[in-house]
Amino acid sequence: MELNRETAMRIWNQRYGRQIAVNDFAGRKIVKSAYEDEMSQYCWSLGHILPPEQGGANINYNLICCHKLTLTEKGDHFPLFTANGENYEIVRVMNHYEIHLHEKNDEQAVTIIKEDNEGINLLDKDNALNLLKDISRKLDEERFMSVIQISLTNITNLEVHEFIKELFNQDNVIFSPLSSQYRNDIIIADYDLFSKSDVSNLLDKCVLLNTYLSNYFVPKGDIITYSIYFTVKHFEKGKDMFAHIDFDELKRLALLPGKSTVYIDSEAALNSKAQNYINRLTPAVIGYKKFYEYNFIFKNLADQLKAELNKNK
Repeated sequence: MELNRETAMRIWNQRYGRQIAVNDFAGRKIVKSAYEDEMSQYCWSLGHILPPEQGGANINYNLICCHKLTLTEKGDHFPLFTANGENYEIVRVMNHYEIHLHEKNDEQAVTIIKEDNEGINLLDKDNALNLLKDISRKLDEERFMSVIQISLTNITNLEVHEFIKELFNQDNVIFSPLSSQYRNDIIIADYDLFSKSDVSNLLDKCVLLNTYLSNYFVPKGDIITYSIYFTVKHFEKGKDMFAHIDFDELKRLALLPGKSTVYIDSEAALNSKAQNYINRLTPAVIGYKKFYEYNFIFKNLADQLKAELNKNK
């Protein structure tokens, strides 16, 4: 695995979801957009729990998001090191390593790798002004924006709504009024995608939702049909994006749920595998946009869901 921006964004998304600022294990604030930005006081990068010199590999469970100062202090020290005034120990736990707070009395160590939800204290003027400086720089950098429309028909269980909110792990989820049991539209807008990896992760969530809808919620009778439309726009500079935010863009295309699947536009196929796949397809033209059927599922998960439903019959 190559340690680059795409890998770092993927690790961040896995650990912290949509949080833009967290504390690293040593208690230092890091901001997602400040990845390897030496001009930012929240600059961070990926580090190894077990140093490569000790056999540590570039694999997910051995990588951590750390402030640049924390990484410098940790260095290649093993098993003991000091960071931000605290003593830590790298400890083997079953088949992997963790960073523990090192107690002088050698009693049970305290695991300190955990998510921090505090973020940046915006009641502190200096924190807020430094964050604004970071934002200003990032507005001149590349950005992707995605809008997803999920159309559901004949909803009988509103748990489907809550599941979708949890899956996409964000507040930018807009539900149309349940004025009719026949159809309900859900719009998910994400304008905080800084890399192709972020877009690929979001597409994977659409595939994951497709797996649950087709192999669990539809067979249970919670919904009858559905469709998932995934669109992406690319901007050379983030500041150009704000003139193009339109949550209702897909709704104006009069997309109707019919064949239960995922549809993507050409800009959503950013990795070579997806691009090669849609190059073999004939697009469906809806309004002014071309969509490609992207009917993938996670096969092992689908088999487990089917088995669960059969067990409960």
